Amino acid sequence: MTHFTIRISLIKLSNIVPFMQIKTLKNKIVLTTRNPKDVAVSHYNHHVRMKNVYSGYDGQFKDWIPLWIKGKIEYGSFVEYHQKWDQVIQQFPNQPILIMCYEDMRKDLEGAVRRLATFLEVNLTEEQIQDITRAAEFDFMKAKFKGTPCEVLIRKGCLAVKRHAGFIDTAGVKDGAGNVLPLTRMPNGRLFPPFGEEYINNIGTTKLRADDILVCGYPKTGCHWTWEIMVMILNGKAEYSDIGKLVTMLELANPELIESTPSPRILNTHAWFEELPSELRTLKNKIVLTTRNPKDVAVSLYNHHINLTDMFSGYNSQFKDWMPLWLNGTVEYGSFVEFHQKWDQTILEFPDHPILIMSYEKMKRDLEGAVRRLATFLEVDLTEQLIQDIAKATEFDVMKAKYKGRPSEVLIRKGVVGDWKNWFTDVMSEEVDKWKPELDKTRFTFTYT
Repeated sequence: MTHFTIRISLIKLSNIVPFMQIKTLKNKIVLTTRNPKDVAVSHYNHHVRMKNVYSGYDGQFKDWIPLWIKGKIEYGSFVEYHQKWDQVIQQFPNQPILIMCYEDMRKDLEGAVRRLATFLEVNLTEEQIQDITRAAEFDFMKAKFKGTPCEVLIRKGCLAVKRHAGFIDTAGVKDGAGNVLPLTRMPNGRLFPPFGEEYINNIGTTKLRADDILVCGYPKTGCHWTWEIMVMILNGKAEYSDIGKLVTMLELANPELIESTPSPRILNTHAWFEELPSELRTLKNKIVLTTRNPKDVAVSLYNHHINLTDMFSGYNSQFKDWMPLWLNGTVEYGSFVEFHQKWDQTILEFPDHPILIMSYEKMKRDLEGAVRRLATFLEVDLTEQLIQDIAKATEFDVMKAKYKGRPSEVLIRKGVVGDWKNWFTDVMSEEVDKWKPELDKTRFTFTYT
């Protein structure tokens, strides 16, 4: 067997390239481009995060940006750099140079793989193209670089023209202190996180597969926890997912990323049943519905708003000023009571639809039992040892440690029952207690301690 190697050189210089040799040898060149505004943001974070290289540089973006605009950074002016390469392409029209646009790659990664393979004169099977595309998805790549020296180089990989460039408030919701809680208000009046209408509409338009499973529930009721347990059950091993729940969240994730996720997919959303894709009723996809007592949900949701500073634009009001929003249902996904009334009505109207209700408090009391219930519902046979291993791996403190340093770390806070007592005043508690008559009419029961 003949072994050979190909050197792939990476260089960012525009005019110090050993071009005399390249011109003679006609080496292939792949030239990457990206819009300058996103380049600036990424370049700034590169300087801030590469502390060893840049001696702990921590200037604010507003103070850094003049340097970038004037080209007083490594590799100089963005404009001059592209002018230089444009001149090279004009002067050497026979030099094999392929321009790859970052934004085009994000929109059609499979097409990018095909273009690169064609340019490199490599024949790939359709399966190889799809495998490379899936492996090169940004969130997959970020997970793979986790814990390596290059981890700090992989940040967001987002496009300014997409929702990811920033979370925009379209609802105008203000709390008791007059501070805005950024949300998206849909045309029908429903409130969602500030993901934007384009992404929220994906809830109802995502194309389902017959073996898809959904995790649904009001925010902060244990959806993330339950999702990880289900991943372990389906994979047959007590190991955390490399990609995480957010990659398959219908109203948040890029549709192409959801579509590229291999089956069986565990999709997740905080939407009502009636907002989900219509084929769900025909396919009868299994649904795991999480519940948790409303007082602990309130505390967890408040901290969710405080801790997700990018998403909620640094929202930092006090709990007492935030609480009226939640009591009135003026938060993402609306009223806690209405959410549970809607799902109770769904179960009544579709008695044949496989829906399993998982109580947060019961999972805390008996995690092994919860693993058994989920495995039975998913029709997966687990050994006693694996049941114990999964239960141990998904104990809250273990999960919190596993998520440390990951983007979802801020979503994992305390995971206790009864923390509301450290936050609620008597008046707040009484206000939530007023919901009891309406909640008692549903099939959902809640434990507060």
